[in-house]
Amino acid sequence: MVAVAAASLVSTGGHVSAQGALVEGTVVPSPTGDALVSVYVWPSAEAAVSSVGSKLELPLVAQAAVNDGRFTVPLPADLAAVTDQAAHNGGYANFMVTVVSEDRSGTSFFTRSLAAPSVAVLRVPLDAPAPSAPQAATQTTICLPETWSATRAGPICTGGSPPSGSPCYAEVIETGAYADTIGEIHVPAGGSGTYVYSTGSQSDLGVGISSDNRTWKTEGSIRVTKSSTAATGWNVPAGFANQLQTFFRFDKYKVQGYCPPQWTIQGNTWHGGSQTGVGVGQWDGQCLTTYKTWAVPYGEGSFLIKNTGRGFHYKIGATAFGVNLSSSSDWMAQHNFRIDFSRAATMCGNDGPIPESSLVYKQ
Repeated sequence: MVAVAAASLVSTGGHVSAQGALVEGTVVPSPTGDALVSVYVWPSAEAAVSSVGSKLELPLVAQAAVNDGRFTVPLPADLAAVTDQAAHNGGYANFMVTVVSEDRSGTSFFTRSLAAPSVAVLRVPLDAPAPSAPQAATQTTICLPETWSATRAGPICTGGSPPSGSPCYAEVIETGAYADTIGEIHVPAGGSGTYVYSTGSQSDLGVGISSDNRTWKTEGSIRVTKSSTAATGWNVPAGFANQLQTFFRFDKYKVQGYCPPQWTIQGNTWHGGSQTGVGVGQWDGQCLTTYKTWAVPYGEGSFLIKNTGRGFHYKIGATAFGVNLSSSSDWMAQHNFRIDFSRAATMCGNDGPIPESSLVYKQ
């Protein structure tokens, strides 16, 4: 029998509510029997930065059934828990999604701004054992969508208030500061560059997940908004072509309670500092060949500012507690670079025109 969290919201069984959807996606492989999706709010950076042994509540805000390997979770009627966390993270809330079937479970993470019309889309692998009976003893009622299963034993919430309290929590078991790659800059001969990561900058940091605290994978990401007023920056010379890194605090958690037990590794807040990462000059010199579609000439005395577009997705952006995690930092007014050209040069985007490309190379 599937162990299911007590819900703080009765879902519509996979149908989108009038307010729209919170998240949708697929479950791989498609479960052969019943399966339930549960969405929890992950604490903002301010709440998540706690000492070892601290336990953080993970409010359950929505549920839905899996139908033919797909799910659509509606926006909860009560958004208080979501908006409270988003207010402390640049307007973005972070979520943990669990899928529990008869014999397997899976977890992923996503970030969502409720101000944006787009719906988060996930692919959740069922690659962990199904949880045993819930460890918490404070809640006894199981709330399920009415479409869940007519034959399943146990009460089904059809109205009224579900049990109070948090069905899931994360315990901090280890902390540390680790370097994360936020971007890179390629400066041509005769030029100079400045790179800034200031207050309001945002980075999507991959989440490490393990069912045994030994074998790890990255599944989804959370967004960390830099709230500190201290800025990190670089002044770089002609010919510079390197990744740039700053430090974030990462925590390892043990997640337990009325949710699948597991361990996670997540970046929580900007820690400070800066260092030069690996050289990436091997991608330069191709503006007139590989990337000629997006090549642009810059004259003597001109400059280039990169402050818009999606950040480049680094498959290994950070390594925390020995686990490789992905990373991406979007370009914005707070996270940008400028190149000044003392002589003419050709630059090019790697995956689109400048400045929308995720990176800018030099000829």
